[in-house]
Amino acid sequence: MSGFVHQQDCSMGEFINTDKGENTLELVTCSLDSTIVAWNCFTGQQLFKITQAEIKGLEAPWISLSLAPATLTKGNSGVVACGSNNGLLAVINCNNGGAILHLSTVIELKPEQDELDASIESISWSSKFSLMAIGLVCGEILLYDTSAWRVRHKFVLEDSVTKLMFDNDDLFASCINGKVYQFNARTGQEKFVCVGHNMGVLDFILLHPVANTGTEQKRKVITAGDEGVSLVFEVPN
Repeated sequence: MSGFVHQQDCSMGEFINTDKGENTLELVTCSLDSTIVAWNCFTGQQLFKITQAEIKGLEAPWISLSLAPATLTKGNSGVVACGSNNGLLAVINCNNGGAILHLSTVIELKPEQDELDASIESISWSSKFSLMAIGLVCGEILLYDTSAWRVRHKFVLEDSVTKLMFDNDDLFASCINGKVYQFNARTGQEKFVCVGHNMGVLDFILLHPVANTGTEQKRKVITAGDEGVSLVFEVPN
């Protein structure tokens, strides 16, 4: 499939409704031109298109997109959250013609802050709790209660957040200061910090131990550093 609808860079995409089987292949993409489009990947047909008119005329250069786990949405595998580089957050039901479930500006910038400090760099959903986290360039991590769309906790890192990931009771966050943080997702308590990079951590994955090996093993964080180095950290808890 190929399609040309966005007028500026297409910044991210997510496949939705993957639980419907091989006869359904749908994709949602977002763009710097303030549009969000859903596609039928077999036919190239648009399923819906969200423009500035649908978001109260606001400019929203979308840069991040994340699919909610169906366990949080009563089996609806087409709910996505989208974040812009000026701090606008939209939650969309792709299975209802792109209905907007939530729309808000996530931060009120101070006069001395740069506009891009509000940029939503990463969005992550918990599959275990009614929680969603967003990470901003200014270093703030906002933890939302998705049942009421209110901020439950706020963590402030030393520099820009680059990636967020929930894992069971934990929220992991990488930062441009070269560290990866482990928080208790429910209480906001810091549990562990991975330290060792000389430049920012741009990405990371979590490696889980193999079950039934007969030995006690721990999770590992594998990073991608801006200095061209990957480090492996053992998570102690």
